Amino acid sequence: MTGESYAGKYIPRFSWALHENGSFNLQASLVGDPYTAPLTQRTHMHIVPEALNILDDSNMPQIAALRKNCQEMLAKDLAQADDTCAAIMGYISDVSVGFFAYDQRIFVVDWDPIEDPVTNYFTNQKVAGDLDTVMLRIHVYRSTKDPKFEMGSSAVGEAFVNDNLLDYSSYVEKLVGAGSPVLIYAGEFDAQDGPKTQEFWLRKLNFTGSDDFWSQSRDIYWVQNFTNTETDLINGGLWRTSEYFEYLTVPKAGHFVPNNYFSPSYSFLSDYIAGQKLTCHDSDNGCSVVTSRCSAMNDCNGQGTCNQSTG
Repeated sequence: MTGESYAGKYIPRFSWALHENGSFNLQASLVGDPYTAPLTQRTHMHIVPEALNILDDSNMPQIAALRKNCQEMLAKDLAQADDTCAAIMGYISDVSVGFFAYDQRIFVVDWDPIEDPVTNYFTNQKVAGDLDTVMLRIHVYRSTKDPKFEMGSSAVGEAFVNDNLLDYSSYVEKLVGAGSPVLIYAGEFDAQDGPKTQEFWLRKLNFTGSDDFWSQSRDIYWVQNFTNTETDLINGGLWRTSEYFEYLTVPKAGHFVPNNYFSPSYSFLSDYIAGQKLTCHDSDNGCSVVTSRCSAMNDCNGQGTCNQSTG
């Protein structure tokens, strides 16, 4: 099972239902930049913009007030809290004048030309050629909705208003605990659902080996450059691993990791199809950075032995 963004809720839930049923051959669950733990994620959306100097110290009192509003409203009115918590990113967008929440390297207007060809293909007869055939192939030909395709739907948003801020992280914990492999990956420049909103709830997951998981040194995910196979291996991210849970942060990417950085996306999907686990693809040098970490600590100055797991 794979998905991104809001799939951070329904992929863990669906995967758990398949696992409980026992009739399905569920191999693994992969979710990118997931919206799994809404309160935690919405109240940490300021971290990446602050690190990039899109926000500075002068903005922190407003962020603190907006975070408090979000937490209080969630306790009072679940439906209203949706807008209240979204106001945090609304403020960040207002004072930054248009930085894209899902990729802080660009402005919203920079994303439109990337998104437009997809919208045009599914809505414009001149672009699609035979639009009815396109709708038939994606199994929505009989839909009575007009237009049949929308990149975003306000009607769906309204229908899910009471689900939006519900926390689904327990299903991730259940899957890992039951021995069903899970990979969470996230693009480093995603302010809304990237690593700096994920790690807070991920660290609360209780699974066998969780303490060792977070204390271990991250490995470099060296991958083949599939857009130029004649080049050396490229850095596809940093990852931690345990028996049934892995966490990968992806450089050069925002919310839409496969669009931003194809090679690691292809590689981690291939790894999971082949063996339900990330693989170190650098057979010559390995993927560990423990030696560098130990060297930076002067190898304990002779007062002990550097831990080869944590560095």
